[in-house]
Amino acid sequence: MKTILLTGKSGFLGARIYEYYDSSYNIIAPSHSELDITDEVDCMHFVSENNPDYIIHTAAIADTGYCEAHPDESFRVNVNGPVNLAKACKTTGSRLISMSSDQVYSAVVHVKKNKENDIVNPKNKYGQDKLSAEKMLNEILPDAISLRLTWMFDLPIDKLVTKTNFATMLLDSVNNGRQLTLSNNEYRGITYVREVVENIEKLFTAPGGVYNFGSPHDYPPYMLATKIFEYLGKAELTNKLINRTDYFSNLSLDQTKLNAAGISFSSTLDGIIKCMKEHNTGLI
Repeated sequence: MKTILLTGKSGFLGARIYEYYDSSYNIIAPSHSELDITDEVDCMHFVSENNPDYIIHTAAIADTGYCEAHPDESFRVNVNGPVNLAKACKTTGSRLISMSSDQVYSAVVHVKKNKENDIVNPKNKYGQDKLSAEKMLNEILPDAISLRLTWMFDLPIDKLVTKTNFATMLLDSVNNGRQLTLSNNEYRGITYVREVVENIEKLFTAPGGVYNFGSPHDYPPYMLATKIFEYLGKAELTNKLINRTDYFSNLSLDQTKLNAAGISFSSTLDGIIKCMKEHNTGLI
């Protein structure tokens, strides 16, 4: 049985990766007290001692506001962390899959889908650090993989952390009449986290580099919500939607490179429907 070293097991994505792969891989999932990713010596020792086949690195500070307020800490965790793991992997030959973010595209002003090789200059600290980590990983360990993840969604699962996300917001609107403020000027994929988890294994033999990793953009969030309400037979809930017109963002992902690696994702609309079915919401 091959071994996975998983960081960030207590997080939204890490917890689901652990649950999904625990029966088919030997998973080592250290806490922060057991492995400090910001300490190069600690990383080298821990990775060398355990010699995993794969490292799936999900630990991060992902709160963009916190990163802006604490730039040094953001750099230590979001840049030094994956860099230290890459240096250790270079010694052991472990395959590193590190989580990056679609926030690297946060400053683009066009509306076309973003490609991995586009020149970008993120406007927020989180995106800047994720981009720096990608570049440094490529220099240290060209075989490493960096995944530009989208905003992910899921509905609550017993014993797994579930933050407020697009699916929980929609369900709250359906069940409790929650008013939602969304934009028709936002271009992004929003991804069912279960598909992210299932597709990670396909990367174990994929070429190294950066991949856009998530659902392609199909509808802006405001229009997407109207489509979902219509699908659920709740078209009257569109009256609860507020269209934010003073906002523009394009985090949409070009899928060409990902598809060439044999990986694809559902559209956000199909992913939401799949999520609601699999969670037995009774709405579909």
